[in-house]
Amino acid sequence: MLGYTYSRTFDSGMPDGLGTFPGATYFPLPGTSRADWSLSQINLNHQFTASVTYDLPFGKGKRFGGDWNGAVNAVLGNWEVDVIERATSGFPLFVVDSTNGSGVGFSWNGNNLNRPDQVGDPNKGGTVAANPTCPAPSQVHTLQHWFNQCAFVPAAPGKLGTAKRAPMYGPRFVNTDLSLIKHFPLPYEDMRLDFRAEFFNVWNHAQFYLQGGASQMQDIQALSSFGVVNGTVNNPRVIQFALKLNF
Repeated sequence: MLGYTYSRTFDSGMPDGLGTFPGATYFPLPGTSRADWSLSQINLNHQFTASVTYDLPFGKGKRFGGDWNGAVNAVLGNWEVDVIERATSGFPLFVVDSTNGSGVGFSWNGNNLNRPDQVGDPNKGGTVAANPTCPAPSQVHTLQHWFNQCAFVPAAPGKLGTAKRAPMYGPRFVNTDLSLIKHFPLPYEDMRLDFRAEFFNVWNHAQFYLQGGASQMQDIQALSSFGVVNGTVNNPRVIQFALKLNF
């Protein structure tokens, strides 16, 4: 079974009471409502899921191993493999400036935050013409430079920053779950014992994300965390075994 979803989710950034981060919002200042309309914290452009169940063709009554004796069939026959693959694009990243020099106290937008000015493409490495003295990374989407930090500068005193509320995305997520199931037919009608070995995140892939500064967003004043992949989410590989009686 295959499933793919393309979606775009937008909001105004006002707190939803569920703990999501709003970014630096300018509402209700006159003329700022369009500036606040941007990607939501829960936006995922791409979601792909593949689910496969396969009864291996080995054992008595199967394509291979029909002449196996009881002991061999008990070990090698009647196996099932299940795989679930899930891949999603990254969540939006909010870029803020905790040194708010605009002269406006934004008490509703997450601890009085301004936005920076965006002066270049954060998804491209190399020197930014409008910020030439900044030590720009030659390559982006690395652990130390997920985006080009030099694409953002503080807004001028008395000004609101011009960057979008959510101008870019964090790392994608890819996860594989695997189950190996051994079926043991029982000498009773419609009864079967299953042994299951289940591996969640079987390849033990790290699922990276950017924790951000004290606001838990990308703060241009928090140099040690701005643009740095410094956290993981979800679980490392988890293995569990189980017996299941089907009747």
